[in-house]
Amino acid sequence: MSDHLDVNTPSIDTEDEFFSYLRSKSYRLLADPGEVFSYSNDGYSILGYIIERVSGLSYEDYMQDEIFFSSWYETNVLFS
Repeated sequence: MSDHLDVNTPSIDTEDEFFSYLRSKSYRLLADPGEVFSYSNDGYSILGYIIERVSGLSYEDYMQDEIFFSSWYETNVLFS
């Protein structure tokens, strides 16, 4: 069984634990950049971390303020 499905693997509760976990793994590209799409929970976790660092907001607050409750979203998605 791979370690990401192992119920005996300790949970990751902090940013430090998350980045330590990522550093402990070896990664390889599935294909050249731009050739293949592959969803990655780790990638989206890193994106959330970057959003928090750059915006100065929590990920939740950023998504509410800039995505879900923005005037663009209300005009183009909710009311179109």
